[in-house]
Amino acid sequence: MKCKHILTAALFLSLLGGTATAHASTVPHSLLYEGRILDASRRPITTSLILRFSLWKDADWTAGDTASGSINIASPMYGGWSEVQAATPTTNGIVNVQLGSTTALPQIDFNQHKYLQVEIKSAAQPDAAFQLLDPTGDAGTDTVDRTSIGSVAYALNAETLQNRSPGTKSGSILLLGSDGKVEIARMGSGTNLPNFTINADQAETDTVLTFGNQAGPETLKFNNTAKRFELSKDLLVSGNIGTTGNISGSGTLKVNGAATLGGTVKLNGVAYTFPTADGTASGRFLATNGAGQLTWTQPFTFARKTNDETVTNSTALQNDNHLFFAVGANQTWIFEMHLVGNSSTSRDFRFAVVAPEDSTCLTSVSDANGSTGGSVISCGAEITKIAGTGEDTPYIVHGLVSTGSTPGTVQLQWAQNSSGSAESILRTNSFLSAERVQ
Repeated sequence: MKCKHILTAALFLSLLGGTATAHASTVPHSLLYEGRILDASRRPITTSLILRFSLWKDADWTAGDTASGSINIASPMYGGWSEVQAATPTTNGIVNVQLGSTTALPQIDFNQHKYLQVEIKSAAQPDAAFQLLDPTGDAGTDTVDRTSIGSVAYALNAETLQNRSPGTKSGSILLLGSDGKVEIARMGSGTNLPNFTINADQAETDTVLTFGNQAGPETLKFNNTAKRFELSKDLLVSGNIGTTGNISGSGTLKVNGAATLGGTVKLNGVAYTFPTADGTASGRFLATNGAGQLTWTQPFTFARKTNDETVTNSTALQNDNHLFFAVGANQTWIFEMHLVGNSSTSRDFRFAVVAPEDSTCLTSVSDANGSTGGSVISCGAEITKIAGTGEDTPYIVHGLVSTGSTPGTVQLQWAQNSSGSAESILRTNSFLSAERVQ
């Protein structure tokens, strides 16, 4: 085993600088080592010496901790720091050195740097001559071969706490300013925790997050009574807003992008329920039934005959192939049909306009000159003896339809007024237009 010298005088370890106060601003990065070195006869050693210091996890020195005079840095108990210093003791054998003046001390971790090992040799000897200074002076019979490092006065104003320093980097300590608030310069950029709770003890009725700015503070508040979040200023959202509840406000709701609404929308106190699908054709618009139920409807409609239609030998009214339009329940429409017809003077025309059951109608028919025509006040009633001229002649059919509870179709019907083999024709491009007014 390595030979051990006996250290008989007091061994003192402290942070350099004497007694510290709570007002000290800078912590020295060195330790003061002071001891008295005696030989085996307990006489002071006063010749030049080489001291080797190292930090360890364990108090017991074993043969594997050194190799060929050098510290075995692979030893599992090695704390990762050592340095060598030359010293000349006083006439009483006292040495005084600053640890860390040759090799900077690490951040002290008391799991890693529990014990200080001190070795000594004369200045002229090789490293293999280093001998361990045993603090107990037992010449190796116990397992306490290194000096324990304890807390010291400078811990009153330490530069680090659990090896953590004030700052904004990972693992830094957050400091409050003189007014008890966190300074922006000392704040981190965020948190990596998935959850963060304000008012965790639920002691406050309302929870308020205040944002200070040059124009004055603005707030985001959770109103506990109303069970809602309240912003004191405008909210600009560049993405999507999704809600399963109500959106209400006393100001203006401005949407620059697309808005998706489902269910009921309340405007000025009136609740409207929207249909679940788009209108079935272009030009449809939303209409209310007076109770807030909106449906797609078509305010204007148009139909055109795309080919001639001919009737012979028949006075029975038939549906025109092209001139009709759809109506909903409880609606009122006005319509006008411009027809070009050709029927002989002996055949003439008869017309009628039919509508869904429980509808009311007013229908009038005339030729362009107003020389012949008629009117009826019921749906499906015939207007007869509309004179033919034997050549293409314009006619006008116009009127009003008011439906009841039954939706359906408003349809033009026509026939010969007197049956005969001569053709009665309604020409291509005859048309109707209709407008919903209620």
